[in-house]
Amino acid sequence: MSSNVKRASFIVRVVSDASGEKTGVIERVKTGTKESFHGVTEIGLVIDRMLAREETAGPERETAT
Repeated sequence: MSSNVKRASFIVRVVSDASGEKTGVIERVKTGTKESFHGVTEIGLVIDRMLAREETAGPERETAT
């Protein structure tokens, strides 16, 4: 495995309403940062955004919202 590999852990909490719509919150384990999503197709987009924020700001600057 390459030394430049970075791992990240997330907790995904999902709620399904009566119509089957999925909503929830994704939490970055390392920082406690949380972001909500609406629809399962957003889950990957939210995780990608959270990772991009860390790359831009650095891990020590990412704060919980």
